[in-house]
Amino acid sequence: MSGKTRLFILCMLLGKLVEQQRSNKMLEEGMALMDKALRLAMTLDQLRRKNENHCRKVPRTWALLDQIPEANGCRRGQIKYSVIHPGGHVWPHTGLTNCRIRAHLGLKMLENNREIICDEGFAQLDQKTGSFSPEEENLRETGDWKQFTLYQRGRKNENHCRKVPRTCALLDQIPEANGCRRGQINYSVMHPGVHVWPHTGPTNCRIRAHLGPKVPQGPRIRVGNETRTWKEGKFIIFDDSFEHEVWHDGIDFRLVLIVDFWHPEIPEHERRSLSPI
Repeated sequence: MSGKTRLFILCMLLGKLVEQQRSNKMLEEGMALMDKALRLAMTLDQLRRKNENHCRKVPRTWALLDQIPEANGCRRGQIKYSVIHPGGHVWPHTGLTNCRIRAHLGLKMLENNREIICDEGFAQLDQKTGSFSPEEENLRETGDWKQFTLYQRGRKNENHCRKVPRTCALLDQIPEANGCRRGQINYSVMHPGVHVWPHTGPTNCRIRAHLGPKVPQGPRIRVGNETRTWKEGKFIIFDDSFEHEVWHDGIDFRLVLIVDFWHPEIPEHERRSLSPI
């Protein structure tokens, strides 16, 4: 091998080594910034207020976001970095079955009193004396689906609550639910053969919870891209502003108590200013 050839190979190797070191340095710097950002869980904008301290740490990211007024000006939203470590699971992007929220809102109390809720709901299923009425939003493609409303737009239905007094006495202890002016609380009975069209709720200001007093085999609900079913005596919790769809392919009716409550990230003063839905 000639001296020129050896020199050429040496230059190539040195060039690759320098390039690799530069790449490693850039990677280390990038990972350090990412790690710092994720550890801080930096909020760039929350309720339309720019976090100047955090934004100075990611100026180019903020320069891009500053060009999107629909995002940086969203008073009921936020922009932030978020990290989920191994083992985390959210269904789907809703904070489903969050024990802290469930305890705070008294839903565990309702689970513990499932028999009361079940007994009073069953009594209203009587065709002669019951108070269930057909679903009115035209969300059904097929089947028999009825509801019995206890609270709507933050107002109590006194006539209906007199028919299920113990259930309403429990609900009266949960102001985040009975005072939710953008939601409702009702019993929902669904018979075999029902299909509810894919649809979305009118607002993301609320979180919806379903308690299953009576859940046979067959019914299922899809929220986003994931499908689940109910379990007797347990809540499933989801954000109904995501597209959802329901089927009942079983042989017996399904009865659930639907409880809407204020989204926990909406502060009290904003709740008071929001119009009922």
